[in-house]
Amino acid sequence: MAGRSFYLLEFKLDQSADAVLAQIVEKQYALPYAADTRKMFKIGVNYDSAARNLTEWKVAGKAEYFSKITLLLFCNILKPQAKEKGAVAPN
Repeated sequence: MAGRSFYLLEFKLDQSADAVLAQIVEKQYALPYAADTRKMFKIGVNYDSAARNLTEWKVAGKAEYFSKITLLLFCNILKPQAKEKGAVAPN
């Protein structure tokens, strides 16, 4: 159902997804949305420069309907040229 959740994304180069999520908390990126009643998903994503692809992500606030397939679709939308270059989507 539309409008019941939103996503707070942070991307980093060559760092762990845990470090990215920690930065979301430490720098209080969610603070401006504190009064928002919708479900917030905090997503930390790492881009690996050697692999030239998204290699790791973690989701805080994960619900049962938010699946790995949703993230794979998101990654394909974000980086559609990966298929052309022979890159493999992250597991």
